[in-house]
Amino acid sequence: MTRQYVPRRHSTNSERSPEERARAAAERAARRGEDAPAPETFLGRATTPPEPAPSEDFHVERTAPVEPQPEPEPEPELPPAPEPDLEPEPAATTDGSWFEEPEPEPESEPEPPEREMPDDPFGPDDAVADPQATQEFRPEWDDDPEPAPLPRRTITAARTRPLPPRGPSRPLPQRGARRPPPPRPHPGRPAGAPRGRGGRRVLALLALALIAGALWLINATFQPFHDDPTGAVAVTVPTGSDAGRIGEILESAGVVESARLFEANATVTMRRGKLRPGKYQLPRGMSNGAAIEALMQGPKVKVVKTFSFTIPEGRSRRENIPLVDKAFRGDYGKATSAPRFLRAARRLGAPRSVRSLEGFLFPATYQMITGASASDLVERQLAAFRENLATVDLSTARRRNLTRYDVLIIASMVEREAQLPKERPLIAAVMHNRLKQGIPLGIDATIRYQINNWSRPLRVSELERDTPYNTRTRRGLPPTPIGNPGLSSIKAAANPAKAKYLFFVRKPGKSGEHAFSSTNSQFERDVARYQASRGGP
Repeated sequence: MTRQYVPRRHSTNSERSPEERARAAAERAARRGEDAPAPETFLGRATTPPEPAPSEDFHVERTAPVEPQPEPEPEPELPPAPEPDLEPEPAATTDGSWFEEPEPEPESEPEPPEREMPDDPFGPDDAVADPQATQEFRPEWDDDPEPAPLPRRTITAARTRPLPPRGPSRPLPQRGARRPPPPRPHPGRPAGAPRGRGGRRVLALLALALIAGALWLINATFQPFHDDPTGAVAVTVPTGSDAGRIGEILESAGVVESARLFEANATVTMRRGKLRPGKYQLPRGMSNGAAIEALMQGPKVKVVKTFSFTIPEGRSRRENIPLVDKAFRGDYGKATSAPRFLRAARRLGAPRSVRSLEGFLFPATYQMITGASASDLVERQLAAFRENLATVDLSTARRRNLTRYDVLIIASMVEREAQLPKERPLIAAVMHNRLKQGIPLGIDATIRYQINNWSRPLRVSELERDTPYNTRTRRGLPPTPIGNPGLSSIKAAANPAKAKYLFFVRKPGKSGEHAFSSTNSQFERDVARYQASRGGP
């Protein structure tokens, strides 16, 4: 609460006569219960009270009237108090004298009760109430003329509003700067959760996956980059078969890759009801659109000309090169070493060190389109090897730490040594037992493969030459297969017979049977018997 300096209010002598002033003073004394005052001196000048009424009890002696003194000049305006908390200085009177306000009574003494005062035209009611005054206003009257009013000034301490709490890293707000609105929470994330790039990256990856899946589906259905078909196969479409059933028949025969994609192509192109039943001669590996066009033309139309080509079991690729080059376009030797076919062989178990498809060129009879190339035949051989290898149980070979490529090498030697199907598991058992005991295999067919000699007898120098393919001088398996085995030899190499044989030799005669033994003495007797049958020493 602030304190103010309030100037006193003075009366003007010209307003009332001395009699009136005396009468007013008597009335005030009567109201206060005091005796009538003597002639008062206001501000240093004596005044004469009003003459009392004539009475018999006392005599009134009149005195000479006091000459009125000239009115002093009004005092200049006083400056406002420098500090609101200080008490106001005493006001100066018109004649230079000073008077002080009565000091406030102690707080401990109770204030006298206020008395009801009658209406007084010259009382406190004439004073102007100051709503900002800090002290009670009590007017005082005197005979001096009222000086010029002092300026009234109220000094109020400025009120400051505390600033909101701020953290150490929060910048101070600037006047006139607008604060940015708080970020709205993401609809898919709770309020207050930090934003990150993980959600956007996941959405981008999902979008890319959907696009890639759609592109793959379109390519697999319409096959705009499909390779040329190879071979031919007889297909019979029963009467009343729908597109789904026809697709299953074509997929089982190898004409198309997927029955569902064939049906999807026929449905999208509005050709489901135009497929005609009957007996067809269709090539393998056709695109969905080409197979639909062929079935729309009917079975009377001759689609392609084909021929059969047989590759014997066990023969090496060098032995087959002259035969294949006569029946197909291109070079069979180069096709069996092409990088794209080598990559396919590595997916089937071939190590990266191999430089040819020896062992993966599955022997069988193939129905080929007239004018097919050697690469078409190689592709068909790899596909046949993949299909046949999937039917072989390799669990026994894995327990013996043998890879698929090791099984293929053993199968190629079994194919060269065995002439009777029943002996293949026994010959494979001899090879497994010798490998387990660290005994050289002693297979002469490996030497013949290296020198490419499959007809004339081997020389002693060739048998004693130390090479990776000489299984007489080196232990373990040769680096590569020595031919292309069939399915029976592959199964025998993966699951040999449970026998303890370590030796085998041809029996006398032309039966093609072998004599198996577990000891070296029995093997020497079997060898002598075989040499005697041939007329040797």
